[in-house]
Amino acid sequence: ITPENTDGLWCKAKALLSMNEPGEALKHYRRFLERMPENARAEADMGTCYLQLADLDKARDMLERAEGHCDLGDNILLIQIYDDLAYTYSCLKQLDKALEYLGLAEQLENDSPNEERDPGRMVLEGHILLQNNQKEKALSIFDRAIELSDESPDIMLKVCVSLYDQGEYETSIAYFRHLETNMPQGWNLGFSYMAGSLLRKHQFKEGVEYLKKACQVNCTEAKLVFGDMFPADLPCDKYYDYIKNVKF
Repeated sequence: ITPENTDGLWCKAKALLSMNEPGEALKHYRRFLERMPENARAEADMGTCYLQLADLDKARDMLERAEGHCDLGDNILLIQIYDDLAYTYSCLKQLDKALEYLGLAEQLENDSPNEERDPGRMVLEGHILLQNNQKEKALSIFDRAIELSDESPDIMLKVCVSLYDQGEYETSIAYFRHLETNMPQGWNLGFSYMAGSLLRKHQFKEGVEYLKKACQVNCTEAKLVFGDMFPADLPCDKYYDYIKNVKF
């Protein structure tokens, strides 16, 4: 594989996307498409890049191009495209279109119309509803997703993160307390979101303690949630000492 042949460009683009470098990934996907036009996988990944960059119009256009070029038998790719289009239209505040694409993805995923819904997809639907000011419906779907998953910690965490992302900090705190009763030994996810929610609700004493826990067990998550709150060169394990001296 050489850097400028199609395989090299593809590998480089995928690696950059996985490293959360969507801007750099786009450069390589563009060069790839010059050599392999109408490649649905590359177009879908470019749509994901634009989505990560919050360039919603370009994300929508690229994902719809990918949909048009995708092999109808490639259900895995189509589901990815439909999910990303659902989220994109949700961000664009076009709820009906978002739910339409979510429904298309669910139809492809379910072998039988009577099959139980996938809890992960239900969390995405709840997030979309929450994003479009339908909190009561969103919470009902979140609760059903948790029930269907047998109170899976992974599903409960996704709910907590969704609520946090939409500024529903008090509700996120309540769901995280439920999650804490179901955490397996060694669980290290979500503590940063709990800390962030508590701090934003002015529950500083408990919030700082959760921040300390977050930095001890998962620095990657702590940097993701709190990176813009601390000096860029401050190591994660110093966040706790730094925040203790902050006057709120």
